[in-house]
Amino acid sequence: MNKGKTVSFVKIGTVYTLSNIVIKGMAFLTTPIFTRLMSQEEYGSFSNISSWANIILIIASLCLYSSISRAKYDYDENIKEYMSTITILGSSFTLIVWLLIEIKMEFWEGIFDMDGLYIRSIMLYSLFTPAVQTLITKHRMYNEYKNVIALTWITLLVSTFASLGLTYVMSNKLMGRVIGNYAIIAVVDIVFWIFIIFQGKSFSLRMCKYACALSLPLLIHELSGVLLNSSDRIIINQLCGANKAALYSIAYTIAMVITVVLSSLNQAWVPWFFDKLEKNEVSIIRKVVPKYVTGFTLGCIGLMLIGPEMILIFGGKSYAEAVYVIPPVCLAIEVQFMYTLYVNIEFFLKKSIYISIATAGATIINIALNYLLIPRFGYIVAAYTTVIGYGVALLFHYIVCRRTIYRDIFEEKIMVINIGLCLGAMLLSLALYQNNIIRILVIILIVLIVIICGIRNRNKIKKYFGK
Repeated sequence: MNKGKTVSFVKIGTVYTLSNIVIKGMAFLTTPIFTRLMSQEEYGSFSNISSWANIILIIASLCLYSSISRAKYDYDENIKEYMSTITILGSSFTLIVWLLIEIKMEFWEGIFDMDGLYIRSIMLYSLFTPAVQTLITKHRMYNEYKNVIALTWITLLVSTFASLGLTYVMSNKLMGRVIGNYAIIAVVDIVFWIFIIFQGKSFSLRMCKYACALSLPLLIHELSGVLLNSSDRIIINQLCGANKAALYSIAYTIAMVITVVLSSLNQAWVPWFFDKLEKNEVSIIRKVVPKYVTGFTLGCIGLMLIGPEMILIFGGKSYAEAVYVIPPVCLAIEVQFMYTLYVNIEFFLKKSIYISIATAGATIINIALNYLLIPRFGYIVAAYTTVIGYGVALLFHYIVCRRTIYRDIFEEKIMVINIGLCLGAMLLSLALYQNNIIRILVIILIVLIVIICGIRNRNKIKKYFGK
């Protein structure tokens, strides 16, 4: 198999971003429907369930699909056999976890604060959904972006319409959404699970050892990352109740607009970045990074400024107070974006243990601060503890990468300036939420500046998108 098509990072990034905006746009468009179909308490309970589902999925699947990013270079000619191996290994471990949960179901119902039916739906989802992630990761690494988009569309369309339909027709709205969001999509993903195994027709202990060596350290990173994102809602649900969890969750859902961009760009960035590192074309990376970072920062600032309108659209007036969660969450995503750049270097150098240490440390700090500060200052402070957690992770990754051969690949000044801009925008947004006229004028001014800069640099922009 070849090493993947040589395609412009900008072009692939644009395709991924536009596709994901349309795809995730469906999720965003259905959010106002769900907030009106479900009570605030039901919406908060689903937020708690989805947070636990993300945690369970990572533990039960071992995140073996993440190893494909590196396996492309070590098992290029046997990538199908490798995919078959990690699918069988991951599914076997998931079944063991499911069996252990079934033995003490009442105990786990108490721990997760949900009914056994919901737990079983999540376990079914954890058994088959990693197969789709495996295919998506493989296609992404080989720049087969049409296949990535097709798979993403299939899974999202099924989950969106199934959960929307079942929530509408069932008297138990929470049950309808959980079954539609997890059990139904799992049934569809069985097809992809069978496809991978029959295509590869292989199970190699050598490949198992390779996958575990790469993925298990990253498992801690992935789990810690989800805890860093999800523990806020779980702890708010415990300390403040489902209603406050719903308020926090709606703000986080809105912030997903930026997360979609981050995820989409990183999908294109990683194959391009790894190829440049493999060819030692560091100078090209240095030229692209400032534009990459600045563009993302502008997106974060824009979302902060239109926070009130987003809350009104997606949640309604009953969710109005959640607007004050959006600016710090956007700042947290900006910091997350920064440290992801360093994480990619560590993963390329097979230093995944450092990735896990950083994320685990940041998660412990975040959870400790949540339990300490939420009872005193309320649920909104959880957004600021997330910023602190990501900040710790960024500092750690920066120090680690400074001790590698790629110590000067990213210019520190660019990173500091962009984080400073985002921090200033957060403070400005919080102040301007009380004065809509000035806020709108600021938005218009920023849009005009972006348009003028775009016109002045239109030839450069055409050059990047035309590659």
